[in-house]
Amino acid sequence: MLKNYLLSLAPIFAAIINFLVFMIISQVNLKDIRIRFLISIVSGFLFLFIGLEIIKSYEIFIIHSCTYLALSFVIWNIFMLSATAQRIRILIEVYHNKKIKLKTILSLYNTKEIYKKRIKRLKNLGIITVDKNSNIKIKNKKFYYINMIVNNLRKIIITSE
Repeated sequence: MLKNYLLSLAPIFAAIINFLVFMIISQVNLKDIRIRFLISIVSGFLFLFIGLEIIKSYEIFIIHSCTYLALSFVIWNIFMLSATAQRIRILIEVYHNKKIKLKTILSLYNTKEIYKKRIKRLKNLGIITVDKNSNIKIKNKKFYYINMIVNNLRKIIITSE
């Protein structure tokens, strides 16, 4: 009975193993992210192969593999979202201007402007409030805690780069 429940959770366990292996490998000074990604994907598949030996059903293995790949895709996209957003924003600027100098892009994204935009976005989302004395207070702490978790995970993973 317990085996059936654990069997259905195998793709979730494999995706968790994938992410944890990536975090561990990141601490070993392996520079190329593609190799880290490949090793972590393979580790999740190894977990699924062990499950194949236990259940001996290729149909379930294929379903688990597809579910594992989908979960891994979602996890990695959420994790890499902020870096991707910055790259996309730069590409949008280049596309709209057809030809733009590097100096211009760097001036568009100076730290003062970035913080102004982020504060405005946080106010619009109702996460912070700014009073008339320019004091900022957190209104919705749920996003703060999620952000702290993501930032700590990112520090663990990126320290080796």
